[in-house]
Amino acid sequence: MGKASGLTRIACLAGALWLIAGAAFAGDQSAADRPSQLPIGDESRRERQSPVVLDGITDSRDGSSLTVSELVDRLGDTRLLLVGESHTSEEFHRVQLTVLRALHEAGRKVRVGLEMMPTDQQSVLDLWVAGQLSEEAFLEQADWYRHWGYPWEYYRPIFQLARRAGMPVHGLNVPRDLVSQVRKGGFDSLSDDSRKRLPPEIQPADDSYRRLFLSYFDDDSGMHSMEGEVLEGFLNAQSAWDASMAWSAVKALQDESVKRDADSILVVLVGSGHVAYGYGVQRQAEPWLDGKITTLIPVPVTDDDEPVTSVSASYADFVWGVADEPWPRFPSLGISTRAADDGSRSVLFVDDESPAAELDLQPGDVIQTIDGRPVDDVTAMRRAMGDKQWGDSVRLTWRRGEQSFSGTVHLRRRLPEEPSNAEPAAPEPAAPEPAAPQPSTST
Repeated sequence: MGKASGLTRIACLAGALWLIAGAAFAGDQSAADRPSQLPIGDESRRERQSPVVLDGITDSRDGSSLTVSELVDRLGDTRLLLVGESHTSEEFHRVQLTVLRALHEAGRKVRVGLEMMPTDQQSVLDLWVAGQLSEEAFLEQADWYRHWGYPWEYYRPIFQLARRAGMPVHGLNVPRDLVSQVRKGGFDSLSDDSRKRLPPEIQPADDSYRRLFLSYFDDDSGMHSMEGEVLEGFLNAQSAWDASMAWSAVKALQDESVKRDADSILVVLVGSGHVAYGYGVQRQAEPWLDGKITTLIPVPVTDDDEPVTSVSASYADFVWGVADEPWPRFPSLGISTRAADDGSRSVLFVDDESPAAELDLQPGDVIQTIDGRPVDDVTAMRRAMGDKQWGDSVRLTWRRGEQSFSGTVHLRRRLPEEPSNAEPAAPEPAAPEPAAPQPSTST
């Protein structure tokens, strides 16, 4: 799987990554099987292709090429604009920032909806827009690294624009426990309070939605062999995730002060997997919103090192060609973890092309510290990595059964032609360390 394409698919399918920890994402596929090339969605467009032009915008409904100002003109009657993203792509975030700024400069009353923040953090978002919080205070009070695992710097320019321009910002998400509960027990298992966070009716997954969902995973992931209640559980969870954000967006637009303003537009920034073909947030919002919904997804112009010149015309109403990004701006260890019995992080798998492949980490190992800082929950792990740069080194300690180990990960990018390490470095027995204070962040 190509570096850029793999990272893009993982980040576009927000939600599924943590619901299906350990699954492999789509890599060696024929072009027709890729998520952006499926013959699904709008019947009038599904059999056509929409051109993808680097730094160009295409209206997939008629194939016309647009400038940014022409795009803004065509959004004149849109009330809800869904802009897809790959969470670690600066190119995607640049498109989002450009669209927000252009709408504001054209006189639209712009509001910003965020997948990244839950609805119960609204008061903190309001304080940010009002200029009453520093960045450090906002990250602390909003509990950024508990709710969202990606570095703040990816989103910082968007938050700064919202503050400067006085754009109201809305958290749209719900606690992940709610979505996990839907996956495990179905919608009927939700408490009354949890059910109120979702619309009165939720659009169920159909065959096309299943096809899109499974297209994000390769044939070796095990996802394609799932059937019956197991697969339906995952699809119900994704539908709940989409519906929760759709319902929050609709309620934001139904506020009386917003309804009176004909120029108001809510721009939702959300993983592209929730936008593609209108099957995600759009489908869940349509029964409840009296207004036009439009979709826009940036599309990298290469995939698995092959040029991308077009996508299915039903993929999104507008597509914006963006440059290939061989690596994300900020590094990650390249491991997937889940909560162990004591709340610490237990290793699920290690990407064999990642920095952490240098170590002999194995599934079931429990991460104890990162650079001497205790890792007793996912927030601590994200914070420990939040300010790392390429070229840095990270010291890990971990436990395997009753034995402890330590080792150093060098956060280095690997050129495509470089082979993976044939033999991972053996871990060193952990030296005794003084007890470190527990972090104050609660989970």
